[in-house]
Amino acid sequence: MSVFASLDDLSISSVAITLSLFMMIVGAYFLYNRHRLTRDLPSIFNGSRLFLNERFLNTPKKHAIQIAGRFDQVFKLTSGELAVVDNKQTERTRYYPSDVAQLSSYAEILRSRGYRVLTTGFLRCENQRGEVTIVEVPLKDHQGVAKLVEKYHYLRTHRELVNCRCGRHLT
Repeated sequence: MSVFASLDDLSISSVAITLSLFMMIVGAYFLYNRHRLTRDLPSIFNGSRLFLNERFLNTPKKHAIQIAGRFDQVFKLTSGELAVVDNKQTERTRYYPSDVAQLSSYAEILRSRGYRVLTTGFLRCENQRGEVTIVEVPLKDHQGVAKLVEKYHYLRTHRELVNCRCGRHLT
């Protein structure tokens, strides 16, 4: 025998109260996560909405540059432009050429799909204590990304060794 002999045993008011509580919990969860994602971002993100989260995209097959990447977050700003954010677990407070290449490639993927993209990307760097630093990264345009891809393919096909200043890699 079931817990309820019939639906008549459930009062409409108890169902309404249960659904209302459920909706409030779900709403609070989404508001909390929205705040967590935009926490510590510059004021340009005020009023923005999450456009992509942990999503893999590539350029269309007909695009001149064939690249792909997994985005951490992309926000749609009130201006209509998209802003690319990459999360890093690190103490650093500056960006490196690899960050410029990564975020610029993401921006190119979005532009190839017809979106307007901000000319600056953002790194959200969180250290082990939970402190967050936002680093603005100037992005390369289409030509700049094309040169990066060309250099990448050249290095892969010619198997040349790259000079590295850290001293830990072959030169």
